Amino acid sequence: MTEVQSWVLIGVFASVVIGMTSWQTVHLSSLFRAEIGRATAELRTELATIDRDVQALTRRAFGGETG
Repeated sequence: MTEVQSWVLIGVFASVVIGMTSWQTVHLSSLFRAEIGRATAELRTELATIDRDVQALTRRAFGGETG
């Protein structure tokens, strides 16, 4: 193998490594964004349920409108 061929192989290997790293970064970023979105939606649902329960308990404890 000549020196030029060695440098070409090094360049090809480096570009493949950089390309795969970039692809993985983009893929993981979108995956994390989707998972955080799901967790946020679930948390909002749980907090709405807790808020409703606390309001009902407050009405029962301190009087107020029923319902």
